[in-house]
Amino acid sequence: MNMLKTVDASKIDVDENMLKRHELAFGKEIFELYNGIPVDLMVYKDAVAYKTLFPGEREENLLKEDKEQKTKVSYRYLIFIKFFLYLRDEFLLNDNAGLDYYLSSRVRHGTIANQLRFNFQDLKLTTRKGISGNYDMNLYWVDEIFHLEGEEHVKCMEAFLLFTQHVDEIINDLNKNKIQVKTEKHNTELLACFDFSNDKISDAILETYIDNDGLSYELILDEVFKKLWEITETCFPVVVSAVYETETRLKHELDFLYRNVKACVSANTEGWHLFETTFSRCLTHLHEDIKLVSQWFKRKQQQNENFQMQQLLDASVEAINKVRSNHLTFELQISSNSFFKGKYLIVLFDLFHNIFNNVVDYFDKKNETPTCEVVVNEEGKMLNIQVSNLIRAKDIPDAEKKISNYKGYHNGQNKQSRSRLEGKSGLYKIDTIVYHQLMGEGNVFTPLVRDNQFVVSISIYKLNMVSDVQDIID
Repeated sequence: MNMLKTVDASKIDVDENMLKRHELAFGKEIFELYNGIPVDLMVYKDAVAYKTLFPGEREENLLKEDKEQKTKVSYRYLIFIKFFLYLRDEFLLNDNAGLDYYLSSRVRHGTIANQLRFNFQDLKLTTRKGISGNYDMNLYWVDEIFHLEGEEHVKCMEAFLLFTQHVDEIINDLNKNKIQVKTEKHNTELLACFDFSNDKISDAILETYIDNDGLSYELILDEVFKKLWEITETCFPVVVSAVYETETRLKHELDFLYRNVKACVSANTEGWHLFETTFSRCLTHLHEDIKLVSQWFKRKQQQNENFQMQQLLDASVEAINKVRSNHLTFELQISSNSFFKGKYLIVLFDLFHNIFNNVVDYFDKKNETPTCEVVVNEEGKMLNIQVSNLIRAKDIPDAEKKISNYKGYHNGQNKQSRSRLEGKSGLYKIDTIVYHQLMGEGNVFTPLVRDNQFVVSISIYKLNMVSDVQDIID
């Protein structure tokens, strides 16, 4: 099994089963109200309730077409709209299972930015922000390779700094403006590619109502989710188009950099020839990265091949290091021989990916090589995971504050949506995985600071995760 290919093909998801089991109580109430309303009960179009739910409704969408009824709409249909939009919001925005959670965790939170930026960083065409918050000077090209002085030195340095800034702005625009979910009440100001605004999906709502009116709650729930997936799949080409537009914009910036550098550096020098070669390599790698990212936007397929913890850890670290110049190393103590069911591969990969991202992000800010200790063992019914890394004494108060903020959220004191806390420590996403996606008897997630180390300690009930193969072996 090529685990990383499986991961790349599994970024887009909605956990319908979790939604149906735990998250849709209010939806059932709306359905029961809708189901008890006669088909011929009408409400006037100028009623407040109608205008709230049907802004800009086109006449051809009305169910009754004679003159008397053109000012009215079925009240049963009105409540169905409310039912559909409630399910849409859960499908998109549920903190534990919605589309935006998976876009946040698997695409936006570091993943796409690292994938697209790594090429430029690896070739030393861009620099990172230092402790001051300003971009570092590109000493590699301007000083070590070109050996520039005077006005040419200043102009060339400015060209690299401007290029770095624009690369980050373009990638950030894709990440925070376009790979987003939008409704008439959420992210209305963004050019979100996943646009589920009421006016965009009104035809789909009407079609679902006409085709399924009168079905049971369970059946109509399935049909609404089916329709929402159909809408999602129409968004995929929109996202892919935005990804390739990003390639065009980045190539434009590369061309601009090329012209600016050429104006400062003498032709037919060893340094210029190296830059030309690097420029060509960068274009090739950029196209490869764009092609890879464009393939992320498809619906997740079920993974059935069993796996072991060692395989998962190796793939998780490989994925991190593939798009990081500052490679993560770790000391591993593993005592786990179980085979785990394939359907748990992606969620456990997400778990380690979030943990390791935290480690690498911390060391990146210090310009130090990231390293950690990983302990994995099985004890009775539990799978135990502990990841720890050294932190500086002066960073301990900040780490403890992050833990305190997380605990406040976990205990319900902070109601901010966890799936959109993308600039935070990742503890919220780990919480979602442990307590909501891997629901099991006695699951525990404990972040703490101990002996100058940041420690993530996790225990997960494993019996429902262990494959039939292992049951036979046991």
